Amino acid sequence: SQFTGDEGTFAFDSVPEAHTWLRVQGPDLMPFMAPLAEWVARDGVDLSDLEVEVTALGRFQLVDGGDIERVDAVDAEGEVLPLHQVEGGRRDIVASFELEDGRTPVLQVPTTVVSLRLYRGEEVVATIPLTALGGGVIVVRP
Repeated sequence: SQFTGDEGTFAFDSVPEAHTWLRVQGPDLMPFMAPLAEWVARDGVDLSDLEVEVTALGRFQLVDGGDIERVDAVDAEGEVLPLHQVEGGRRDIVASFELEDGRTPVLQVPTTVVSLRLYRGEEVVATIPLTALGGGVIVVRP
């Protein structure tokens, strides 16, 4: 195990390529895990100067949703982003989330999100801009 410094860098000495996995995790990061040997074989990566980009996650909660049935999140290109529900030590990742009693629990979404889409059945009934994620939970009321 190793923790990053202030600039997000870290170092290991004498790491074998075979049977070694790199895992990056944190409360506001999308989990990432990959075998080092695969990177070296596929991409010709030099392990002495490996760079990993990890997606940051922001948090939101939809409340007062009335008869809204589900929500999803999209980026600027309209691609659906994964929604993460973290409860205890468990992380569930889904493409959309069904509301219960007009609300969601606190969900995490990549900070590349630009809007939430609200559905009744299969129909999008509202689109709500969602930006400036970071720090605390953004409470969204349609």
